[in-house]
Amino acid sequence: MALRRLVQKVPPLAWIVLAPLLLLLAVAGTAWLWTVVSSWHRVDAGAWRMTVYVHRFGPVTDAGSCRTVPPGARDVVPVGRGLETYQSGSRQGSCHQDCATRTHVVGGKVRTQQDCKMVCDRVPVYASREYDRCQWVVDAWREIGRTAVTGQGLAAATRPSDVSGGARPQTAPLGTEWRSAYVTYERLVTGLFGREWLCTFHGDSRWLALEAGEWFRIPKPSTDNDLFCFNRDAECARADGTPPVLCNAPPQ
Repeated sequence: MALRRLVQKVPPLAWIVLAPLLLLLAVAGTAWLWTVVSSWHRVDAGAWRMTVYVHRFGPVTDAGSCRTVPPGARDVVPVGRGLETYQSGSRQGSCHQDCATRTHVVGGKVRTQQDCKMVCDRVPVYASREYDRCQWVVDAWREIGRTAVTGQGLAAATRPSDVSGGARPQTAPLGTEWRSAYVTYERLVTGLFGREWLCTFHGDSRWLALEAGEWFRIPKPSTDNDLFCFNRDAECARADGTPPVLCNAPPQ
């Protein structure tokens, strides 16, 4: 009753202003509630893919411009001439009017003035030139193999005992092998409305703490966020690249 009397006290003309404002608040509140609700997801399954890279330090044959032979290179041999493309300058391209409108008061009257100027784009000009090519031998790391292993579950992947730890040194005795592992984790999650999403993250991340059946909010994309989520059906239908592990039916 008190609310009814309060509504009756509002002048009819005031509703012309209040009604759109109330409608706008209702729409904004509904959009905010939808955003919050739709961001909550349940963890259903997990998997991981570990790629182990094997590098060996030893002689590597490379070729390029004779001006770019790296320090320490040996057996430098000229191998002819090559052709390279470089930007030699620029030229005037298409032109267009760039206008700006100014508003000022003259004699108590508001006047509008439009200032325009001609702006022309600059188009790069490329040319070709020959250069002396050389071939040389330098000691460097070279990838000699890689293996991929997959697993199911939410637990962290166990790194093989022969995987090297820390950062790879720049130099090492000839024949030294270095093994490094790169792990991609997958999480199959379901939203409140039943849509399935496939989320991925790499290495040691805070998302490893998620447990089966746990509800969490997918954060908005940012530089601090390392969780990337996509529609599962769309990701599994992609023809390029290696398909995610969880594209197959997850274990029940």
